[in-house]
Amino acid sequence: MHLSDYYFRSDLFQVEPGETEDPNPPLHGKQLAHWLAEKLGARGYQAPDVIPEDWGWCVMCRRTPFFLWVGCGGTLEEGAPRDEAALVPVRDILWHCFAEAEVPFWRRLWGRLDVRPELETLAGHLEAILRAEPAIRLVEAP
Repeated sequence: MHLSDYYFRSDLFQVEPGETEDPNPPLHGKQLAHWLAEKLGARGYQAPDVIPEDWGWCVMCRRTPFFLWVGCGGTLEEGAPRDEAALVPVRDILWHCFAEAEVPFWRRLWGRLDVRPELETLAGHLEAILRAEPAIRLVEAP
């Protein structure tokens, strides 16, 4: 179950050398993912893991009895240079994050699991974290 998409601009996060090769060019957001993991840890989530994915970055907040995580990353604006060998200027990146809950297939066999309350709590933390940071400017979804 997917909840709460946030799009924003910020120069708080840089694209690191080699990041365009990991996980999948031209997705960015390694620094964003680690920043979110730190902020979520401060809000009580125990040592969130940062995992590269083919769509961006996953900040895993818990694994049982279901997966609760934040997805994040950045994509280049339409028309921005796409030279993967060069560092991307952050002004050309539209950052995005969202809260997600996933019930593993084997758990669904044992009955319905209500993920909504914890997902809504995570989405609330995510929104509060983003709104509290002066270097983040939320924008409309593209």
